[in-house]
Amino acid sequence: MSRVALAALSVLSSLAPLRARADAALYLSWDDCGPSASAAQNFDFACDTEAGFEQLFCSFRAPFATGADVLGVIAVVDLQHETNPLPDWWRLAKAGDCRSGYLKASADFSQDFGCGDPWLGQAVAEVQAYNIGEPRNQTSQARIKAVAGVIPPAARTLDATTVYYGVKLVIQNARSTGTGTCAGCRQGACLVLNSIEVDRLTGAPGGNLFLDTPGPGNANWARWQGGVGIDCSLVPAHSMTWGRIKSLYR
Repeated sequence: MSRVALAALSVLSSLAPLRARADAALYLSWDDCGPSASAAQNFDFACDTEAGFEQLFCSFRAPFATGADVLGVIAVVDLQHETNPLPDWWRLAKAGDCRSGYLKASADFSQDFGCGDPWLGQAVAEVQAYNIGEPRNQTSQARIKAVAGVIPPAARTLDATTVYYGVKLVIQNARSTGTGTCAGCRQGACLVLNSIEVDRLTGAPGGNLFLDTPGPGNANWARWQGGVGIDCSLVPAHSMTWGRIKSLYR
């Protein structure tokens, strides 16, 4: 990753965030952002191909209009699987695990049109953490932290009415079928966008924003394979921040 890209994610401010309520809202959905007609709260995959990928969109509405001071977002998504322990198909991070490396983050929304793109193609993104066993110390759970951001000269302005793309998770279909299949693709899961922290330039009025209010109808929940019998509330939002970006490679 270039120095500019690294800088975009390492210079986000370290101010304590304001817990934002008002009309702030979180959305998590497949195929496009939450309010879009093409978005889906559930994704059924036949697990019959190695090709392609699935996209999970983390989007949000800000509680108030900002100046040109928004640098990036930190999204926390928690996964609750119907199988305990978490099956191989969802072991996406640790080197040597069945599907290590098949989860990425993206801030490229050039082919997505359902919500506003605050980054205009200038942001970089990274999955910064994938921790099995969080947030409730259950081996059927995993916590994902994904970040996206721009460098200070490209800081963005948000209004208080638009639902914006924040960051999207890109899940590769590799090892879903055939030789070397990783078990667990066909089983259900629930994913919950528990928070988005909006990082802003130092001195921005109101400081950083911590958003944890779901959109209408649990719009921050997304299911995989129907998620039948899974209680998405097992991974509820926490009233705390999840830290700052110190560097991309800590």
